[in-house]
Amino acid sequence: MQFGGCSVNINSLDRQIQTLSLKRSIITTRYFDHVLFTNKTLVDNVLYVYFGGDGNPWVNGREKALDPTGKKHLTLNLMAKTNYPGIFIARPCYYGMVVQVQCSPDLWTYGRYSEQVLTSMAEALTLIMVKFPHKKLVLVGYSGGGVIASILADRVPNVAALVTIAANLDIDLWTKVRGFQPLYNSLNPMNIAVINKNIISIHLIGEQDRIVPNEVTLAFVKKNGGLVWRYANYGHLCCWQDNWPEISERIANLVR
Repeated sequence: MQFGGCSVNINSLDRQIQTLSLKRSIITTRYFDHVLFTNKTLVDNVLYVYFGGDGNPWVNGREKALDPTGKKHLTLNLMAKTNYPGIFIARPCYYGMVVQVQCSPDLWTYGRYSEQVLTSMAEALTLIMVKFPHKKLVLVGYSGGGVIASILADRVPNVAALVTIAANLDIDLWTKVRGFQPLYNSLNPMNIAVINKNIISIHLIGEQDRIVPNEVTLAFVKKNGGLVWRYANYGHLCCWQDNWPEISERIANLVR
């Protein structure tokens, strides 16, 4: 298990990412290779750990995609816009890692939040903490990345804050409301996540969000508590990137 340089071929998506001036590397767990992106030297007392959305798990809503990596990298853009040290941990098989023999479409469709995925993500984060010890963690998850972050908050040490953005934190309610097939091989934060009372829990919702209706996030908050920050004119994508520097400062003030 080690950090290593990236050997993935550069393509058009990679060139988009390069414009954000992020450093790319790979971390290897017992289960998968995960792509990492960092925005600066990780020397601060607080490390912001970002988790991205589901990407494009389906083609035309019917066929399982051959590669789940999306074309929009909102979470990477958020990390690039902040003044604080951040690291993005990609899910298994994303950002060029779909070539691994253990990758299968279930890992980004019905099992996108499976125990297999979460165990490897937790191990990747633990390995990062070995290299950068004694840091407080702020877990930031956008959309489905909020599902990942909320489950990891209960599995890894040193978590000071959990921040979710437009997150489908009750996946059973989400699939029901949206008319999707149940994610039968996925963990539902609503049923298993236990947010420690010492962890600052912040949930950002856009009141115009049609991808993850507000009721889905609010159901989780009703059960687990936490702060809700509402943004009246925001949708699922708009306008988190535009105002992230201000929002991230607001978060930082609570974590200091």
